[in-house]
Amino acid sequence: MNLFKYVFIALTIIVSTLIRKMLISNKKKSSNLIIKQPKLYLYGGIISFVLFAITFAVLIIPLVPIAPHDPEDGYVVFGFITFLSFFSVGYIIYYINWSIVLYDEYIVFTNIFGIKQTIEFKNCLVDVKSARIDVYNEKDKKKLFSVSMLSECWVNLANKMNPFVKESK
Repeated sequence: MNLFKYVFIALTIIVSTLIRKMLISNKKKSSNLIIKQPKLYLYGGIISFVLFAITFAVLIIPLVPIAPHDPEDGYVVFGFITFLSFFSVGYIIYYINWSIVLYDEYIVFTNIFGIKQTIEFKNCLVDVKSARIDVYNEKDKKKLFSVSMLSECWVNLANKMNPFVKESK
């Protein structure tokens, strides 16, 4: 069972190092023309990942030697904590990868998987809701992305798209 302990500690160190490097590289690109997800995703993901790691270290590792007659319970809890940790890391990666870069006549949208899409303002329909801006493709009315009003610099997107806004519905 010491193997699980060392594997989880190694994974925590590796994930923390990768996240730190991604954040440092993204910090160099920041400006008023880049829209990111709310920092709540980043901080929530980091805090929950740390809490799950502490939970694992405090609860799981000491319990495994105590109950050698039923090790399957330890595996179930280990799997559940690991799943929640990956979910937390998913929020961090979502914050790091998702972005919108504003230009004069178009935007470059990058989704959670790092896939970039160039979208011209004139081909968009914009629907402003109470807490977000939804952007749709004009041709097929397919939703391209949403920007929360909790995001930094969302006003810049609204100002850039204002001359190109068409009534949706």
